[in-house]
Amino acid sequence: MNYTIIRESQLSAPFDYAKRLLSEIKKPIQIIVVRKKKQRSLNQNSYYWLTMKLIGEDLGYFAEEMHTVFAIMFLKKIINLGTHSIESYRSTTKLTTVEFEEYLQNIRIFASSELGIFVPLPNEVIDDRENY
Repeated sequence: MNYTIIRESQLSAPFDYAKRLLSEIKKPIQIIVVRKKKQRSLNQNSYYWLTMKLIGEDLGYFAEEMHTVFAIMFLKKIINLGTHSIESYRSTTKLTTVEFEEYLQNIRIFASSELGIFVPLPNEVIDDRENY
């Protein structure tokens, strides 16, 4: 199946473009329109890395190591390749703002209940970007 993804920024008149395409195509086609989901925000990203630093420092690990550990714990996925199943994890950069907040909530709960580490909510954090 061939498909083309056309982003809104590529079109000045999306309906005119679609009508022109339809007039040029001689075979049956299917058009799918999906709502664009917001990816994690810069504020979420800053809070996330501050959280990774906070937990990592308490446990003696780097923020990047905590990032990998939590992604494996909470963003696990299975990739099936023929007769092989491989465990991997979703990239945090591909999460929507809602998915990313759910991921952060899982980390906060785990840190508190399993590690005894209090992770403040985003509105309780003092921005410390220059130090991470």
